[in-house]
Amino acid sequence: MTVKYPIWINKIEGAAQTPEEMNGIVEVLQNHAENLSLHDVRILAAASGIYTAALTPTSEVPAEVGDKVFLVTIPGTYTNFGNVVLPENNFGFIFKNGNNFSIQSVEMPMQDLTPIESKIYDLESLTKEINDITNEKTLTFILQAKSVQINGSFNVSENWIGAEIMDFKGSNFLDLSGFAMIGSGDPRVVFYTSTSQSQATKLSHVNHNVAGNISVDIPLGAVSAYVTLASGAGIGSDLPNSIYNSLFKAKGFTKILGKTLDLSKVAPTERLETEQIKELATNKFYDGNSYPDSNLGTVGDKYFNSFNLRIYIKDENGWGEGYFLGGENSFEYPSEFTFQPYQIMQQNNGYYYFKGFSNLRNEFAQHYIDTLTNYYVDSVNGNNSNNGLTSATALKTIQYAVMTKGARVLRLLRGNQFYGRSNTFDITTDIATNEPLIMIGEEDGVFLAQSDKGNAYTWTSVDNVWSAPRSSVINVFDFNQVTHEGNPKHLIRCGSLAECKSTVNSFFADASLVYINTLDGNAPTSKFELVLNMLQQYVPSENVPFVYFENITFANSAGGNVLIKNNATTQFNTKVYLYKCKGLGNHSTNNFTINNIKECWLQDCEAYDAKNDGFNYHTSNLSNGYTPMNVVEINCKGSRFGQNYPNETSSNASTVHEGISIIRMNCNYSFGRGGVVADVNGAKSLNLNVDVRYNYATSGNSASFIIQGTLGMMWLYDCYSKNIYNYSVIANMGAQCKYKDFIHDMPFSGDVIE
Repeated sequence: MTVKYPIWINKIEGAAQTPEEMNGIVEVLQNHAENLSLHDVRILAAASGIYTAALTPTSEVPAEVGDKVFLVTIPGTYTNFGNVVLPENNFGFIFKNGNNFSIQSVEMPMQDLTPIESKIYDLESLTKEINDITNEKTLTFILQAKSVQINGSFNVSENWIGAEIMDFKGSNFLDLSGFAMIGSGDPRVVFYTSTSQSQATKLSHVNHNVAGNISVDIPLGAVSAYVTLASGAGIGSDLPNSIYNSLFKAKGFTKILGKTLDLSKVAPTERLETEQIKELATNKFYDGNSYPDSNLGTVGDKYFNSFNLRIYIKDENGWGEGYFLGGENSFEYPSEFTFQPYQIMQQNNGYYYFKGFSNLRNEFAQHYIDTLTNYYVDSVNGNNSNNGLTSATALKTIQYAVMTKGARVLRLLRGNQFYGRSNTFDITTDIATNEPLIMIGEEDGVFLAQSDKGNAYTWTSVDNVWSAPRSSVINVFDFNQVTHEGNPKHLIRCGSLAECKSTVNSFFADASLVYINTLDGNAPTSKFELVLNMLQQYVPSENVPFVYFENITFANSAGGNVLIKNNATTQFNTKVYLYKCKGLGNHSTNNFTINNIKECWLQDCEAYDAKNDGFNYHTSNLSNGYTPMNVVEINCKGSRFGQNYPNETSSNASTVHEGISIIRMNCNYSFGRGGVVADVNGAKSLNLNVDVRYNYATSGNSASFIIQGTLGMMWLYDCYSKNIYNYSVIANMGAQCKYKDFIHDMPFSGDVIE
């Protein structure tokens, strides 16, 4: 087989559409053309993407392009494109491959935009011109705003868009994109995403253009209004790249609908009163990079998933399966792989999915969320004497809610975002019940760890480090710092006090004291979490059908960031579902540890910075008659395992043992100190579109994919291996690996066949 290396392009997250985009399906699709080209490299015949210039049924095929994908929106027969037909009320993509043409169309009922255009004309004609700003550093800035909580304030200098504003001290933000002045440097293209921002985290400057900040020439004199963001709002003026000290520009009021404008400076005879601007009942177009949330939108709304290139149209039953912008085929399971929960579909862009499956919440949890009593938990404002039935009467601790109140659906409120050892859980056996246990982190999610806050101790400064009396500290998180994935950062663990003194951003713990060498030299505050050598575990009782965790980040705890295991003597039928969960930092073992469970599903989960493994699965009680686990990982990712532990030789991103069967689908893993993906002891491993690159190993046998043990089988379809020492695949000790459409840059070792 000839191995060819594609141009690998980082994925781009989608963003919610602005109100004006929602009112024009064609305009929205054109805005998405670049995203489509970036993601669908297997559909597009040329890496340059989708041709988005206007085409009509009589247009000629552009001579300057070769194989291409053309966006078309005007119905009719495209005579020069192989006579393909675009029906009425459809948009489509014409695929050119040599002299052959085909079309993929999706029905999108169009709406009469005449009332919208009339409102736009009226609004534009009544907008008063504002004198041009002559400051030579004035920059044109296009303001794009989505609905957020009105919980902040602007300093207003001229007319401005007043319907949506920013909470500088909270987590509700506008999505902004356009041009801004960074310090005293050149104008830059900058993108700011909705994120949690505080003086400490400074997460505002996030570039979604992948290429980085790009210097551009900005024409002056084009500004018709400007907004100066409030200063001194707890963000800090010393940040060189602070967006809060920049002058942001809004380019006119063109096509701004459903907004309240401050028109106080417009003459009374010209003024357009607020009540005259009626909200237009038009269907909305959303986008994102995952399956649309069930609560999003109303019947008739559309949603574009930039991750799998599917268009969804909501009906009375929900969002459905959607329409793929390309071809797809049914995938045939290998005959030796007997765990087949759903029919698998293979899109021709290399993406795989379960037919009829949307997400874990819809498939397994939503019915119980709707029918069981929901209890609220708030680690800051809650009280265990409350009834827990509303957010205002929330309970305080998870353990109390489950074990004393008998709560089965827990909504964990954001609070201060961290649930420490007095608020989290260590459930050694669940209460006797036939109902599932469901925990959901509200809003942006919550962090759980067996930990104490830094300000719980009195700190003493000694030789550049701060010390406090506290034993059994196994990790320290500093929420003032974030990783490039946007997660709170944990400190380097040192083996001696001397090493800690010489290592900034580190800690050392002995039998009675903990020492911290902080990044800024100041004493640890409430932003520090000292993680203790305690378990954060869940063990079901006999009749619990499943445990479901959603939108929860588990930080370092003993036995794994979270340990979920079955009864020690009897294997119950309890299943495990983890949706949008994270495991961060573990200096002792794994991020996620699942043991002796019969079936475990993870979707959109992430694992980072563990001494051992990211996702670790065992059926350790086979000798007691336990059945090997079945596991599914969908769209999961993980990185940095064994990074600071050179003596580790088997730190893996994802690993199964003891005959376990696993399906990995559309996963991305990197940097292990053993096999990045390692399945051993006779495991069965089906890997579909799994991307593995980089590891820490510099000696011994290491690989992207390892399968070991008698009867062990691994299948690789549309997988990728890059920059790995020293093999792409190792199959030994009686195991075999089979592959198809596998891109790799290193050799194989053992029984590996195409």
